[in-house]
Amino acid sequence: MRLTLKSAPWKLVFALACLASTAAYILFVGREYLAARAEQQGNLARAVNFQPSNAEYHNRLGQLLAASGDFSAAQRHYDAALRLNPHVARYWLNQAMISQRNGDPAAQQRAIEKAVEVDPRTPEVAWQAANFYLVQGQTDKALQHFRTVLEGSQDLAPAVLDLAWRATHDVDRLLARTIPPDPAVYFALMDVLGAYHELPATEKAWDSLVHLRQPFDVRRGLAYVNYLIEQKQIPRAVSAWDQMTSLNRMPAYLPSENLVVNGGFDSEILNGGFDWQYLRQPNVELSLDDTVFHGGHRALQIIFRGPAVDDVKLSHLVPVAPNTTYDFSGYFKTGQIEGAGGPRLTIVDAYNGRSYFTSDDLKNAEVWRQMEGTFTTGPDAQLAVVKILRVPEGHPIRGNLWLDDLQLVTK
Repeated sequence: MRLTLKSAPWKLVFALACLASTAAYILFVGREYLAARAEQQGNLARAVNFQPSNAEYHNRLGQLLAASGDFSAAQRHYDAALRLNPHVARYWLNQAMISQRNGDPAAQQRAIEKAVEVDPRTPEVAWQAANFYLVQGQTDKALQHFRTVLEGSQDLAPAVLDLAWRATHDVDRLLARTIPPDPAVYFALMDVLGAYHELPATEKAWDSLVHLRQPFDVRRGLAYVNYLIEQKQIPRAVSAWDQMTSLNRMPAYLPSENLVVNGGFDSEILNGGFDWQYLRQPNVELSLDDTVFHGGHRALQIIFRGPAVDDVKLSHLVPVAPNTTYDFSGYFKTGQIEGAGGPRLTIVDAYNGRSYFTSDDLKNAEVWRQMEGTFTTGPDAQLAVVKILRVPEGHPIRGNLWLDDLQLVTK
């Protein structure tokens, strides 16, 4: 049905309706503007007066009142925020906090459960829930929520895992209930366990990581191998090395008859574990040279800049067996090495320093020359280290040295 506005009364009614609508809109916009202006000026109480139906204003005013110690007033505004919008987990968390302050654990638990119901995957919500259940002695529930935190935020992993470990001291429980199938989280757990000197628990965490059958950050794997070496757990370190290189598809670093991993320097230097390790120093330059080599396609080049050097800071850890005879061989080439004596390759016991082999001075070799020797380890031998030393110490040295095809085999 079509209405016509030909008569004066109808025109007046229509005009009044338009004016009322416009006035209502202006009033709404005006109150919204005044509330926003008050909020910008830090007067949240006025913002609430102008916009009492805005849940966020009530929540923020509640936070302000709670910070000032007026918990009763804060409670009223949190309640108002939730009546207006019960679908924001943050409001429920504030309700839980004020309930805790007011000594009402039942209300706190209800608010925590509502927050989880509204937003079950957010790390902040899960963290609050986990801490609540931990305080209440409901450890299994806490561990489940800790898992949610770890799935959503790796940055929180150190704090989460430290708290979870101190609450349980049970690595099997953590692995079953808390750790998601993420290698980075496993390494975070191993860091925590290592800090508490929990070697057996750390080994269990590594074994569970390996069972994931996933590639992982090789640097973290090297750190674990180095940790086992420091703890003198050489068989475990060798096993971890083999697992790391296998899972990460690193065939060049897998075990072979030659105990010197990457002895031909054809692979990149990992600087850890059972590969070559080095420390940079200003008077010595180390590089992989693909223009001068004996076998393969690269050799190690060491450039001595002139000032005195005692140790090249290049080493290689080699697992060895006690009372066992080994043959060592390798090739070197030099370019006008100047200075008394020269660099020497030496092999010693990594733990007691017993000398197994020392080469002659590595100099006067314009073409590739071989060095070789045989030695027998002691009754307690586990680990040997290959080094390049400057003999005599404290004397200047200048020139180039290339090494290639280093090999250590059981005789």
